Amino acid sequence: DAFRFASGDGRDVITDFDADGGEIVDVRGYAGYADLVSESGGTRMVFEDDDSILFQGIEKSALSGANFTFNGVAPKNLADVGPVSAPAPVVPAPAQVNPTPAPATRVASDDNDLNLYTLGQESGPDSWLISEWNAGQTSNMAWSSNNVKVAANGDVSLSLTKAPAGSSKPYLGAEVQSSEVATIGTWSWTAQAPVMAPGAVFGMFTYKADWKNDPWVEFDFEFVGDDTTQVQLMIHMEDPSGQHVVLNQEATKRGIIDLGFDASKGMHTYEVSVTEKEATFYIDGKNVARFDASDMQGNVWQIGPMKSFVDLWSVSPGQEAWAGKWTDPGRALVAVVEGADIRPGDFGSAIEVTTSPVTAPQPPVVTPDGIFGNDSANTLNG
Repeated sequence: DAFRFASGDGRDVITDFDADGGEIVDVRGYAGYADLVSESGGTRMVFEDDDSILFQGIEKSALSGANFTFNGVAPKNLADVGPVSAPAPVVPAPAQVNPTPAPATRVASDDNDLNLYTLGQESGPDSWLISEWNAGQTSNMAWSSNNVKVAANGDVSLSLTKAPAGSSKPYLGAEVQSSEVATIGTWSWTAQAPVMAPGAVFGMFTYKADWKNDPWVEFDFEFVGDDTTQVQLMIHMEDPSGQHVVLNQEATKRGIIDLGFDASKGMHTYEVSVTEKEATFYIDGKNVARFDASDMQGNVWQIGPMKSFVDLWSVSPGQEAWAGKWTDPGRALVAVVEGADIRPGDFGSAIEVTTSPVTAPQPPVVTPDGIFGNDSANTLNG
């Protein structure tokens, strides 16, 4: 389950929290906690005033950073979180000159919440299917619906965890896919990457609508290994003979994007616009790469119907040169998806770009040499 706790909620009790099963408490209004106290009934997380959470039957040592988000940020370790509040400093309003572009502002994605279902449940054209079978791209894990959770605010968490004893695979990952399909248009995802580990992959991507019969077409954003300051872009297609082709060597290098931020510390929006001739990738409204047939092996550009996917998984030994060696990190890896959207026939970023003022340079303060008086009668002593 995913639990929501907000400032002012008082003294809450969680009676059935599964710390090892990837369950999460989404804490809002606090950037951290004041104390973590062992009690006879379990462990209490204390915030300000009378706000606290009692984890009934849970030992203090069982709780980790993977079990919490604070104001949307997942800490690597609980000991690193604090203080409980972080008020913004008050800065005097500067003088203004001509405005220049400021960092992009993400579009609110409440309308793009993921409406989840599993096989056999009722679904609609805007629904997202939770995968519940062995992962096709790796041999050491299966997709589990237990690793996909919905928070009270509509955010969806995807977890990569160790599988329970007796499972057919040693690890469990998470994947969701859209019911909606488009061939050209823009696919977008607003998400916070996990605190990653070597051998892990967090992907937001398009993929052929009919996995069994359609030619391979795929456009990827992928966080690979333990570095969440970079994202890898990739394109997969088939040539007329059915041969799998990807970006050529030079384009692959251009597809490794230095973000300028840590994607595990907050929400960001990732978009790809696909036309019949090219694809443009955007991050927070910024155009980070454009590819066409000249960037593909064999100069191929073959597109087709695609769904939207988000997944979190661990690599097999044969993929270690790409993502690193996967070993159990001793914690759940958790990604949070705030929203996702497909805009058929619509191209470019939907991010709103605002402007902010530039501070006018202030003249230096000059202390003059010599002796100066005013219009009154001045007396010099000494």
